[in-house]
Amino acid sequence: MGFVIWKEAISYNVIYLALAIISAYLPYRLWSVRQEDRYNFAVYTAMNDLDVLERRSSRTKLAGTAVIVGGSITGLLAASVCADHFEHVVILEADEGADTEFPAAKENKIDPYGNSNYVSRRPRVAQTFAIHMYQPFALLTLRRLIPDFDEKFIKAGGRIKPRNCHPHWSGIKLGIPASCRLKGIRLPAHHNLPKEDLPNTIWCTRANLEPFLRKEILKAHPGIEFMTGTVTSLTRGDGGGIDEVIYHLKGQKDMKSMEASLVVDCTGHSKAGVKWLEHLGIGPIPQVSYDPLQRYTTVWFKLDEEKLQKLPLPEELRDKELFFYAIEDDSLGGHILWGSRGENGTIGLSFGGLGIQPEELPKTPEELKDFYRQFKAFNGEPMDDWYYDLVDFLAQDGGWEKAHYEECKIPPCVYVKYHEVVSSLPPNFVTLGDAVMRSSPIYGLGVTKGFVGAVTLAGALDKAHGRAIPGNFARNMMISLDKRTGWSWDQAKDAGYGYPTTIPCEGESLDVGASTRAATKEFFHLTTFDEEARVRFYYPRLWLYPNAIRLSPRILEMITARLAPQKA
Repeated sequence: MGFVIWKEAISYNVIYLALAIISAYLPYRLWSVRQEDRYNFAVYTAMNDLDVLERRSSRTKLAGTAVIVGGSITGLLAASVCADHFEHVVILEADEGADTEFPAAKENKIDPYGNSNYVSRRPRVAQTFAIHMYQPFALLTLRRLIPDFDEKFIKAGGRIKPRNCHPHWSGIKLGIPASCRLKGIRLPAHHNLPKEDLPNTIWCTRANLEPFLRKEILKAHPGIEFMTGTVTSLTRGDGGGIDEVIYHLKGQKDMKSMEASLVVDCTGHSKAGVKWLEHLGIGPIPQVSYDPLQRYTTVWFKLDEEKLQKLPLPEELRDKELFFYAIEDDSLGGHILWGSRGENGTIGLSFGGLGIQPEELPKTPEELKDFYRQFKAFNGEPMDDWYYDLVDFLAQDGGWEKAHYEECKIPPCVYVKYHEVVSSLPPNFVTLGDAVMRSSPIYGLGVTKGFVGAVTLAGALDKAHGRAIPGNFARNMMISLDKRTGWSWDQAKDAGYGYPTTIPCEGESLDVGASTRAATKEFFHLTTFDEEARVRFYYPRLWLYPNAIRLSPRILEMITARLAPQKA
């Protein structure tokens, strides 16, 4: 009898132990997942570092001058960040500044076809008059950098609306999620995430955003000194850091020097930092480059309010800022079309593509309609007829002759891999934006990386204690920047390699990324009917979430199942 009682006690003890393990495992699993989410947000996004912008550190500032080379959007953001951390901040910008009126130049040039083309006073900046697809992370950043940003931005003619560009992929309308809080889909939580279902972003041409930022940032930080000049070289001190910037002011030949506690290269496409460092014997800095051979034209029409109200757009597109965006699949061609709203009653029609030649770009309304008519869809059916009506409406009463043109040849995409040579970098030299990575603009990922870089810089400076930049500053900063932005390079390159006219990186073939492209296309198809696919495709591209959330076991299983017949 005693043996039976002892056996039953053992059985109950095993049950109690099993229940205890199960009850402990569930909280542990939740804690483990949460810790993984926190790690991914901290390492692979700049969401945590947004908090630094709100603190406005009152501690003793870093000694000396932070020199920002390049006063475009990324440079202005970097200067705003550095003003909270340094005794003195100087922006050295080669151009006089962006224009503030639309069209920006008082005089335009006439091309060989008789079209009136915009003349920009910002020759170093491509797509000056284009509506850039700023992602919601940009809005989160500006709200923290500029007091009362929303009110000031809207008053200046900007718009704050959901990020929705009505995308089409060879006739297939890609699905946009109804909400990130879809039942059964657990996206990781973060205290800085937007509260609205579809996150808002800013809508504005660069020609108006840049002068707005310059005005508001310099107003918020009157101690920032803005100089028009060109940096030619750097000098290095005994400790290995940069100690002086050598430059000359616009209209002057005499070379000047300025002591620098930190140098931030925001020189964009010129990537001047590579030359400066190699002049100091640092390098060569590794770079990779490919060329999708992209070009396009935008025709801007100025409409009065009455005409704006009569635009022949489908009802669901009337309130959209980027009301149409269509790209051909690489198996069908390389044409791209989009339509957008500018400031002061302007409507822009853009058209071009990958591997397209200048003579293929439309020059008349009829040529544009033919261009649209040739756009290939998977099902072989023509695109929606409303676009023809829109072209005719904008061209009537001499509208096409009065329109302004902006022609743009996108330069090759380049990634300067500073993160691979961090042990050689001066500790007080960092680089941001296009000076690190110039990516393809057609996927809407490029311009916001400058915001991510500036916020990453804020986080790095917040960790710098004392009065001087620590010896591991550049190392930590550039490695962190690669982890947060490198995915955008990989995704855009993989997509670009699908087009046979693309010139690949040296040593690579266009077969690179083929399996990823195939999986991505199936992902596209899933967004047309599956809400979880819409959520997981849409949100990571906003620079709000770690890119790891794109695939769940369910989505991966669905993609694999769709690919299986192709492999067979």
